[in-house]
Amino acid sequence: MRAWWELYKKELYTLSFLLLVVLLLIFAWNLFLFFKIDVWPKGISFLLSFLPFNFFPLIVLWQAYNSYQQEWKDETNYFILSIPRRGWEIGLAKIAAFMTFFITVSLFAFILILIFQQGLIKEIMERIKEYAIDMGAIYRIVLMLIFVYWITALGVYIRVQFSQIFSLFYSRFRGLITIIVFIILNYFMIRLGFILSRFFRWCPEITLESLNLSGPFFTSLDRVINSGFIVASMLLHAAIFLLGSWIIEKHLEV
Repeated sequence: MRAWWELYKKELYTLSFLLLVVLLLIFAWNLFLFFKIDVWPKGISFLLSFLPFNFFPLIVLWQAYNSYQQEWKDETNYFILSIPRRGWEIGLAKIAAFMTFFITVSLFAFILILIFQQGLIKEIMERIKEYAIDMGAIYRIVLMLIFVYWITALGVYIRVQFSQIFSLFYSRFRGLITIIVFIILNYFMIRLGFILSRFFRWCPEITLESLNLSGPFFTSLDRVINSGFIVASMLLHAAIFLLGSWIIEKHLEV
């Protein structure tokens, strides 16, 4: 465990400069919008404060693609292939380090919105109370959306990383190969997800909370979905992660 922790810290250190740059950019953007609150039409600054969340997926794609690519490009792959750790341990350290990075920047952006846009947020909260909306439901929905955002990022990272690992067998056109493998992989994972979900119908259903307009008021509405496809998708992601780790460990040479 200690050896894995050291590997995790090494991966986190490689992301430290990017983390600092992204945090500074997010802060600068929110500070800029803060000074435009009374200048621009009402609500514009608030809406634009969520703009960084549209760019975070690009970071997911880039970092997943470079998770192993950079080591092969810099010809330091011999270190990865020679350390006495299993392939899945190396892959898990990379994923854990990136998710630490991703959760940090997304939480930082969200907290800055709450700080710099608190005036409009308080006004929105007052309007919500006028419509007799359960505040607890609002908080639960926000937390659910944040969790889904993180899980989606994790899934995309794993799929892109596997696609990029596959491209390491070739010395040319690795970017194009990664894109092609990623598209094919997504297609087959969706198809297999629906097929395998039939074997998980016994899994308990998941209740998701949403808001429903009932007359002049909003009410909290529970929507029930079958968890079979979700379980199948999780297993498929675990499978391609282990397969990619096995390829790194057994079939890629220095």
